Amino acid sequence: MITRVFAKNFRSISEVDVNLNRLTILVGQNSSGKSNFLDILRFFSDALRKGIQVAIDDVRQGIKTIRRWSPSRPYDIRLELEIDDIIKAKKIKGRKLLDHEEQINATYRIEIKSAKYIEPEEYSFTSYLIKREKCTIFMGNKKFEYEIYNGEFLKRPEGFIPFRKDAKEVLSRPSQTALFLPFLVYLKPYSYLYKLLISMFFYNIYPNIIKTPREPGIEYPLESHGRNIASVIRKMQRDKSPWLDQIKEVLSKVVPDLYDFQVSPVGGFLTIKFKHKSDKSKPHYFEANQESDGTLRILGILVSLFQDPPPYLLAIEEPEITVHPGILGLIADLIKEASKRRSQIIVTTHSPDLISKFDADDLRLVEWNYREGTTINRIHDSQIDIINDKLFSAGDLLRIEGLRPSKRKEDL
Repeated sequence: MITRVFAKNFRSISEVDVNLNRLTILVGQNSSGKSNFLDILRFFSDALRKGIQVAIDDVRQGIKTIRRWSPSRPYDIRLELEIDDIIKAKKIKGRKLLDHEEQINATYRIEIKSAKYIEPEEYSFTSYLIKREKCTIFMGNKKFEYEIYNGEFLKRPEGFIPFRKDAKEVLSRPSQTALFLPFLVYLKPYSYLYKLLISMFFYNIYPNIIKTPREPGIEYPLESHGRNIASVIRKMQRDKSPWLDQIKEVLSKVVPDLYDFQVSPVGGFLTIKFKHKSDKSKPHYFEANQESDGTLRILGILVSLFQDPPPYLLAIEEPEITVHPGILGLIADLIKEASKRRSQIIVTTHSPDLISKFDADDLRLVEWNYREGTTINRIHDSQIDIINDKLFSAGDLLRIEGLRPSKRKEDL
């Protein structure tokens, strides 16, 4: 799992260094920086899958929108992840290729510089360059690493062979406008790290998007707002996924008279139909646009949790929106179970009812002020003790006195 996230001069963040659990709950007011923190992880995924130029210019509308504003005008952005995990690998023994597990510890760091004028002239078309890219991986008893600074190798990755075209060597000198890790997908263990980092998905489900019939789209992964949910569910139906039955079971507990749903083609589009019990002998079907926003939002959250294969990391923003408080306990239980068995999960919320359902050690308090920008800390030891002793819940403390940040150095 991703155990640590460091960021400097990114959006509202001056500098944060956050330790993550298998399940992490980000608690904070509106505009405190919860979504900005998630965007650090999303930025890594976008930059590796789509390219850093697309991640900055197309997805985020330019370097100015992600570089923190301050009177001192910082020009460098630094982002860093640490991963500690066990991965499935292949090992040759004799003439057989056997499956085995390997412990992997990795640190991946990128620094982006931006300025009015960038030299050399070959990069005059852009307002930002990759200043540093550093990757260190410990796997088994061996260390793998590379480091690039201002387009030059400080440490060349062992086993890297530059591509050749027309007898000319290319990529012997890294580009300052593209990350180098994607060029190492053929080389283990860098390929493992790359696959983990591009398997991070982020969700803020929009019920209105689910209500509208859609043309058949990609069947995996579920898109961030749930646009392709009908295609994802249709694949689960076709594959007879056991998780689909669990989704239906949970949804029936949320909406007592709803006991089934299915995806149907209608004039070249896909729509979701929900089967409700009726006083009459035959059940009644409702189209998605006839269902409540809460029902559709819960469906989107469930599909994100149980899609196959499970994401490496899954983030859900404010799952409590449009959902009855009495159902939040069920949603929290599902999130906790999925974090143990399927994916590392991060949840953002400011709901007292929802945070009361999670362990105090999983909570991270997100705050913002003019001097420090966004800060992220564990909650204070005294409040953790109160919660663990069951004197008050986290939600009670949030309502009564507000959550207070820990000042222990190791928790910052």
